[in-house]
This record gives sequence, structure tokens and C-alpha cells, in this order.
Amino acid sequence: MFKSVFAKYVTAVMAIFVVGFIVLLVVLTSIVSNTLSEGKAHEMNDVCDAVVGYVQDSVGDVTPEDFIPAFSACLSDPSLRLTELFAALTITDSDLNILIADQSGVIRYRMCNGQEEQGLEVSLPESLLPEQDTDGDALDIVQLTPLFDSDVLVLSAPIRGASDEIVGYVAVSSSTAPNGRMVQELAKTAISSALLVLLAAMIAVYFISERVIGPLREMAAAARKFASGKFDVRVNVYGRDEVAELAVAFNNMAESLENLETMRNSFIANVSHDLRTPMTTIAGFIDGIRDGVIPPEEQDHYLEVISVEVQRLSRLVTSLLDLSRIQAGDRKFTPKPFDICEMARLILISFEQKIEEKKLQVEFLCDEERMMVYADHDAIYQIFY
Repeated sequence: MFKSVFAKYVTAVMAIFVVGFIVLLVVLTSIVSNTLSEGKAHEMNDVCDAVVGYVQDSVGDVTPEDFIPAFSACLSDPSLRLTELFAALTITDSDLNILIADQSGVIRYRMCNGQEEQGLEVSLPESLLPEQDTDGDALDIVQLTPLFDSDVLVLSAPIRGASDEIVGYVAVSSSTAPNGRMVQELAKTAISSALLVLLAAMIAVYFISERVIGPLREMAAAARKFASGKFDVRVNVYGRDEVAELAVAFNNMAESLENLETMRNSFIANVSHDLRTPMTTIAGFIDGIRDGVIPPEEQDHYLEVISVEVQRLSRLVTSLLDLSRIQAGDRKFTPKPFDICEMARLILISFEQKIEEKKLQVEFLCDEERMMVYADHDAIYQIFY
């Protein structure tokens, strides 16, 4: 029983824990991933706005054909310090790329981790060629082959020259791998913590189930002893919870069974005595008549006594048939008027042989010759006898 109940507790706790942990882990990783992505997007948006502003201020009002030559010249101008600015922006984030593309979207310049490349011939996707300045929402996840080997987060904005005409584009990209690694580390930490919590939960379930099952095991052992006839066994009561209430109820039941067994033994003893008494009297008088001990002139009197004893025996047997009432303590008395003095005389006569055998001198004194009472005849007879 212990292993079965404990296994059920463990299975239920583990099922609830695993389902709850999976739901919590999915929600938590989703929130963390979205938060990291939003933070990265805002950071990239700030970098993109800064780069657009620096490039437009540096190249001035140029045409699309003159944008790339003008931008290359600005890179070579030490006073503008564009290279140092781009390098500083990318060194703080090793996954950050600053891309400069011409009007057609062909990437001509790249700065990554402080290292610059020029003359690239990779085109930005058309979805990253906005006609308006970015407001932080022009985000997409693309793969710029062969510049990147995994999905990246890309943000782009146009560069405007003469007559507010688009002369090129600035694109800022960053790999999503760090976010994935951070989410993985978070998941590992959460799983490790969950395993520790699960271990603690299993230990707690073990002691709690032992606290519950221990008294039940003790009650089962006591019940087996009851089955073998030992009704004096009691179980220990611990605490004031429902199990303790069950133990108290079990002890009350045991006490009731013990009392019932005592009553049963007493009942059997009384029944044996009540049945043996009239049978002994009847057998004694019949033997006295057959052996001639009782003279013929007194036989009618003793036969009357035998008849009375037979009737009482019959009534006693009839009353014993209703065992349910006797066990329930619901004995019914049938009061009626009778002469209690005559009853006492008849009882003394039934003991005549024993009195003579022991050579006793017995005198019966009654205030009146006849004394009528209203009571249960057999019950009073049993008490007198």
C-alpha cells in the first residue's frame, strides 16, 4: 500500500511540476527573447540614426552618382573621423555591422568589430530599401549571403542628398546568436533550478506521504489483529489533522468492538447459566420421580414445578431467538401481576435436592401469605434464582 500511494503521489507531483515548468519556461524564454530583441532593435535604431546623420553631414548635398566617391573621400579625411566613429560603434558590440549602400542597394562599405571593408558587391533586399527615414519599425530578419552565416536582425534608413533625393542607404545588422545563447543559458539555469526544486519536492512528498501512510499502515496491522480476536489494540494519534481524526475514530471503533466482545462473552455466559438452571431442575426432579426418591403423593406437586420450569425454559429460548435486540441492548420486558412469594417458594423447592445434599437449614419468611407485584415474571425469576 505504501509503495502504491507513494508512487501515485510522485507521479501526480511530477506531472504537475513538469507541465507547469514547461509552460513557465516557454513563457519566460519568450519574454526574455522578445525583451532582448526589442532592446537590440532600439540600440540598432540609435546607431542607424547616428550614422545617417554623420554621413549626410559629411557628404553634404550630393547626387546619387557622386555619393560613393564623396563618402570614400570623407573616410580618407582625418578631420571627419568617420572611420573612428564607425569603429567605436562596432567595437562596443562585436556582432554589430554598419553597412553603406548606394542608391540601388549595393553594399559598398562595411564596418564590423573595428574592421572595415570596401568594394563589396552584395545587394540589400528590396524590403530594406525604405523611401522614408526609419522610425525604429523598419525591422526584418534576413540572411545576407555571403556576409553572414546565420539569421540577422537588420535595420536600414535612406541617406538624402540634393533636392532631398535618396542617394544611398545605411543598414545596421546584428546577429541573433547572442540572444539565442542567452536564452539557452537561461533555460539551462531554469532546468537546473527546476531539478533542485523537484528533488526537494520529492523529499517533501516522501515525508508527507509517510506521515499520512504511517498511521494507515498501523491501522491495517491493528485491523489484522482484530481479525485474530485481539480487541485491545489501539493506534497512536499524531497531531490534529484529518489522519489524526481517522486514528481517533479507529480507536473509538476498537473500543466499541472490545465492549461488544465483552458483552457477547457475558451474554453467552448468562445464556448458558439461564439454560442450564431450569434444565438441571427438570432433570433432578425427573430422576427423583423415576428413582422413587419422591413419594407418589408428592409427584403431582413436583410435576407442577417441572411444568413451570419447562414453560420458563420455552420462554427463555423464544427470547434468545431475537439476538439483534439483545445485542442492541433493547431487551423488552413484559410486566404482569404475579405472586412474588409463591415464586420464591417454587425457587426454594427447585433447590431442595441441593439443600438436602448440603444439609442446610433454610427458612423462608414472608410478611404476607400472598404478595402481588406487577413486573416481568422471567426477569424477577432470574434474579431470585
